[in-house]
Amino acid sequence: MKKLLSLIALTAMLAVSGCGGETAAGSGSAAGGGSGSDTIKIGYTGGFSGATASFGTPIFNAAVYAVEEINNKGGVMGKKIELIKEDNEGDPFKGQQIIDKFAADDINFVISGSSSAVALSEKQKVEMNKMVGIAATAADPKVTSTQNPYYFVAIPNSDFLGGSIALHAAKNMGVKEAIVFIRDDAYGKSIYVPFKKRGEASGLKVVKEYTYPVNAKDFNSYLSQGLKEFPDAHIMITGYAPDGGLIAKQARALGYDKPIFGNVSLTNAEYAQIAGDAANNTIVAATNYHKEDDTGTAKTFSDAWKQKSGHVPDDYEVRGYDVVYLIKAAIEKAGSLETEAVRKALLETKDFDGASGKLTYNPDGSIKKELYIMKIMNGKNELDREIKPSEL
Repeated sequence: MKKLLSLIALTAMLAVSGCGGETAAGSGSAAGGGSGSDTIKIGYTGGFSGATASFGTPIFNAAVYAVEEINNKGGVMGKKIELIKEDNEGDPFKGQQIIDKFAADDINFVISGSSSAVALSEKQKVEMNKMVGIAATAADPKVTSTQNPYYFVAIPNSDFLGGSIALHAAKNMGVKEAIVFIRDDAYGKSIYVPFKKRGEASGLKVVKEYTYPVNAKDFNSYLSQGLKEFPDAHIMITGYAPDGGLIAKQARALGYDKPIFGNVSLTNAEYAQIAGDAANNTIVAATNYHKEDDTGTAKTFSDAWKQKSGHVPDDYEVRGYDVVYLIKAAIEKAGSLETEAVRKALLETKDFDGASGKLTYNPDGSIKKELYIMKIMNGKNELDREIKPSEL
């Protein structure tokens, strides 16, 4: 039944798009990842074009690196990993089509480098097909649930991300008022809700909110109006690096000189590239920070990536690397490629030594780990303080 339903959906997909998957890493001719094939196929769905390419691409690049590293050391249970990539263009409907295509091709393991909006649509298909999926960067709390134990994430959810930056702004910086720019999608809204809730509980009031379309470029009217009405307010951005960079640049051009607050997406290099000097004094809650005294995987991957690419890995790259190794560890713990066994093994993950730190899964498939408050200065992310999950 699984394959029949998936083939029907796949036929519709091919009729619409005519697209096919591309083998990105590894090799092998077997169609699936079962015990009779010589490869373990992992499907990658993410944005390689459109607005979400700013994180879909770096997550994928790091996943490819992890696959090559594993294959060079003998693979997993004697099998090489083959990574099959598909571009969902940041479109939730295309994300679902891609999962159907993976299922029809007997690909049982999925990595998603997608936004929360796309991940929310993908998880329905992952559960229906009893696959095992990990979303590298989808932070909306609704992405994981006890009702869908087949879909996991590799990032603390928005309740922690949005709440922590509000808490820091209010308690450690004395911020009283905020003008919030809310990206009109699942991720942007999921960051805003806990920011407002935690802010209000800590003495920070949202005095103005602007929900903007995902393709917005000109924020001058919002900024002029908000800053004129509330000159003492600070700006908070819930969107991604491309739109966040434009907001910061246009705000500074209008004379705004206070700190800008944001979320983990603004740690992406594209934010500072777009905003230029306007990115200086941006305060964000990040999921990753490479310290001088790092040990284990955090150090080995950071050193290797810096040598390979010329820069320290960012939040997206460490998670792209980690998700491959999380799947590897779960398969090895299960001693099987059966998705039910791998799912259970993944759910039991505790203190996993990842490039992004120690990772432990909660019963709903969400991740538990520390966050870092960072200040962006001169294109670099500087550590301010660490926040433990117990603080919220």
